Amino acid sequence: SMEAAHRAYGETRWNLLTDDDRSLMEERKWQRALSSERGVSGIRHSRAVKCLHAHLAHFLSGEAGSAHNIVGKWTMQEINNLVLEREKQTQANRPNDASDKI
Repeated sequence: SMEAAHRAYGETRWNLLTDDDRSLMEERKWQRALSSERGVSGIRHSRAVKCLHAHLAHFLSGEAGSAHNIVGKWTMQEINNLVLEREKQTQANRPNDASDKI
């Protein structure tokens, strides 16, 4: 579920912080924005979507919970579909030259 993906993302991000990072967060009062309770792109609610590139990066990362990131998966599928469509168009627009078949 996206909830699991967001939770795992937030926990992973939090665990990557050093003690110095956490001290700086407290000093600048950034705890809420970067807490482990925030998911992909700092999102607060697992039903909301923003920053498709961040969801895609999380999905491709292989990190904990990334397989649950359905938004990242859908984004990757759409990119693949666009690439395939562009390849078909390119093939259709190529001149039918007999030398290509040699």
